[in-house]
Amino acid sequence: MLPIVTSRRFLLHDTGPGHPESPARLRAILDAIKAAPFRDQLDLREPAGGRPIAADIHPPVYIEGLQTLCQQLEPGALLRLDPDTVVCRDSADLALMAASAACEAVEAALSQPTGARRAWALVRPPGHHAEFQTPMGFCLINSVAVAARHARTLGCDRVAIFDWDVHHGNGTQRAFWNDPDVLYCSTHQWPQYPGTGAVSETGEGAAQGTTLNVPLPAGTCDEDFLLMFERQIMDSIFNFCPDLLMISAGFDGHQWDPIGGWELSTDCYRQMLRRLLTLRQEGDSDQDLPVVLVLEGGYSLPALQECVLACCEELLQR
Repeated sequence: MLPIVTSRRFLLHDTGPGHPESPARLRAILDAIKAAPFRDQLDLREPAGGRPIAADIHPPVYIEGLQTLCQQLEPGALLRLDPDTVVCRDSADLALMAASAACEAVEAALSQPTGARRAWALVRPPGHHAEFQTPMGFCLINSVAVAARHARTLGCDRVAIFDWDVHHGNGTQRAFWNDPDVLYCSTHQWPQYPGTGAVSETGEGAAQGTTLNVPLPAGTCDEDFLLMFERQIMDSIFNFCPDLLMISAGFDGHQWDPIGGWELSTDCYRQMLRRLLTLRQEGDSDQDLPVVLVLEGGYSLPALQECVLACCEELLQR
């Protein structure tokens, strides 16, 4: 069984008419999962919530301020925090629940038997742009960063994060900029929002070299992307020898996406995940590397459905 931590409560995060990061995204994914031929192999779990957020990811004053801001809104009212980021009355609580769901996905993957240590967190709002005290780019709480820090408390000494969203995960990079025990690898379109993620950004101090940015131009196709992925991303993760691999799984690099400018196919995401699932823990060829995916962007509903189902099929392989 593949643990998938998700909830229809995430649909309550209202961003208003015409906003790309709409409830329709997750609704389409859940509908596709419900109709999938392998549905009986998926363990859909409601997030229990309540996982703490490390203060070095988001300080309590930021969390409390975001909650207060949202709670003061009238039912049905929306507030634009920046040109891209919109919240409603439920948004802060749902962002916290999304981060907790990512933590629960980590716990689920680590508790699975050998050969099946995998899990999905299908959540919204997304998180990889959210910085220490700054919501941005549709993101409020950085779920992947929170879950990676949580994994460290569970005994994972080294965590690798691969962000394949078409946009650079500036918030995740900044969270671990000085941390030598977390590897952050990002492929992203350049130039593109948020304007970070240059090749020269590699970490600082003892963490120098634990940030890898691979900016790619608009129009990047499967062949070029997979060649880069094999030579740079796979090698970096393998050499880092992590105890856990987390994936910021955005699908806005898909050729059907209305926001991204890459030309990737559904099969490209399938092939990437298939290769990542061959990684093993250091010194043990029989011990699979735990892998957790957390949903980020992706704004074509058909592409989201195809890509999520393709990734589920790969995660179910033994």
